[in-house]
Amino acid sequence: MPIDVKKGAVVRWDWHIQHGDINFAVRFTDSEKSHSAEVVKEDHIASHKSEYSVPADGVLSLAYDNSFSWLHGKVLEGNVYVSENWSVCFREKKKP
Repeated sequence: MPIDVKKGAVVRWDWHIQHGDINFAVRFTDSEKSHSAEVVKEDHIASHKSEYSVPADGVLSLAYDNSFSWLHGKVLEGNVYVSENWSVCFREKKKP
C-alpha cells in the first residue's frame, strides 16, 4: 500500500489479522529516489501498531504479504492515518 507523504507528516498504523498471520514490512523512499530506508523489517506477524515521522517528501509503502499461504485466506482489519505537518494554537483564559 503506497502512500504519498510530505516532509513532517506522521503516519500511524494499527492492524490485526482475525486468524493467523502474514508477512509485513514498511519502507520509505524519498521523492528523488536517492534515499530508501527500511522502516519496519519484514516479519511474519499477526498484528502491528506503530508510527513513522516522515523526514522528506516521498512514498511510504506498507507491504502486507500472504503469498506463503496458498490454502488459507486472511482477513486484515485496521487503520492507517496520515497527519500532515500542522500546529495547534490555543489560548488560555486566566481568571481575574
